[in-house]
Formats: sequence, C-alpha cells, structure tokens
Amino acid sequence: MNLQIDIIDVKETQHTLIFKLLDNEIVKKWVKKIKHLQNIPLDDNYTNRKYNNLNLEEHKEKLISLLNKFAEPLEYIIKNDLNQSVCNQIHTWIVKNQYNYNQEHRDTLHQAHRLLHSYEQKKNCYESNFFPIGWGEKEGLLESEFKIDPYRFYQFPLNRGDLCLNWTEFGKKPYTWFQENKENVDKKLFFEECKPHQTFRANFEICTNSKSYMFDKDWLEWWEKNFRKEWIYRYGSDWDELKHFGGILLGKCISNFKNFEDIDKVSKITLI
Repeated sequence: MNLQIDIIDVKETQHTLIFKLLDNEIVKKWVKKIKHLQNIPLDDNYTNRKYNNLNLEEHKEKLISLLNKFAEPLEYIIKNDLNQSVCNQIHTWIVKNQYNYNQEHRDTLHQAHRLLHSYEQKKNCYESNFFPIGWGEKEGLLESEFKIDPYRFYQFPLNRGDLCLNWTEFGKKPYTWFQENKENVDKKLFFEECKPHQTFRANFEICTNSKSYMFDKDWLEWWEKNFRKEWIYRYGSDWDELKHFGGILLGKCISNFKNFEDIDKVSKITLI
C-alpha cells in the first residue's frame, strides 16, 4: 500500500509525493488510523511551520497574548522574562493543566504549547530534521497505547524522505530535559514529565534532513548519577541515541522529489 501526500513548498509550488509503506504490524495499525482520518482536515497547529518566521520577541508577544487568560503562567513571564527556567515552568504548568479547561481554552493551550517549543528551538538555534503532520485533538479516541515494544521498529539515522512515527508523549524526552533543565534533578517532577514512547498516535513526520547525532559527554555522567537506575527499573531498558533521535519507519518516498526541507504545507493525504 502507498500513501499520497499533496504538499506546497515555500515557493507556493504544489507537489504530489508517493510513499511506499512498509509491511509490519505497527504500519498496519497506523494505516487503520489513517483510513479514518484522511478525510478530516489536518490541524495546522501540528502540520506546518507557521512559527518559523517569527523572531524571539514575536514569539514572546504571541505567547503572552495566548496566555493572557491564564494568570499563573503569564505571571512567570512578567516577573522573570522568558528565560529557559521560565519556559520550563510554563511547560510544566501546561502539561498539568491543559485538559482541565473547556475546549476553547484547551485549543489555546495546545497552540501555546507548540509556540513555546518553537521559541525554545529558535532561542537554542535548533533546527528540526522533520516536518510534522497531524490532527491534534481531532484524532480523538483513536489514540491508544502500544501493545508491543515500539523501539523494535525504530531506525536511526533516518533518511531524507522517510515517513516515520516519532515520540509524541505529552512532556519531554530525558535528553531534552538534560539540555534545557539539567540543574533540576527533582525525581518526582522528572518522571512526571519524561516518558518513553508509549502512546500510539496517527501524527507522523517526514524526515527532511538525515543527520547522525551523539549524546553530549556530560549526559552520561548526569544520567548515571540522577535517573538511569530508576528509569531502567520503571521501563526495562536504558535511554539511548536510537530512542532519542530515531523514529519508527513507516515508509519511503518513491517520488522524484529532493527538496524535503522546503515543504511548507500539506493540503491532502490519501491512501492509495
């Protein structure tokens, strides 16, 4: 089975990309999700790079505008500016409170959550190697837990044009925590926010740039000292480069298209 994705690039040119899907139990289950979702509009909060052109000050202004109905996270910014510590506090607050509000406020916090991560990436000069595609809350009850170990199907590095399922938990990966918040070694908070890949969602990504990464040298010492033993006790295996930088390979692009980094929007998805 193949998947057709109609995209628009940064020059507003339309392209049709065809992906040859793999044949394994995760891909089969994912295809069932896509059959239900392919006619539902994508959530542009998850599916384009609409924050890429914002500078740091514009990120901050937009984030304050979104959070003006929520006194606690807004107070963090007003008192302390938007440094990494404040970003961490806001992220923790959103993770704990996002589903405690009505739909309108939940949508606002979903957008604030994505904007916050975009701000952090811009501030830390980090460029994602993936173009995300998803439905957000429109996915509804199709979200579920994996019945098998997803890491059996992980690949690292991924290649340009690969279609993949990446980690989609509502929190942070352990190595991201280390990069942004290594001074905080509160175990209760760490294990509330950091999880392995457990949730099976339809949201997926296109690899736009193939790179191989390695953990920082300081990570191993920090990880061993603070969290490694309990992580392995809870989840049965260590956290490594495959789990952090890799993803579940769903399929490969068989179209004659090279400029994956220029994808700007997705107009349609069709199983063929």
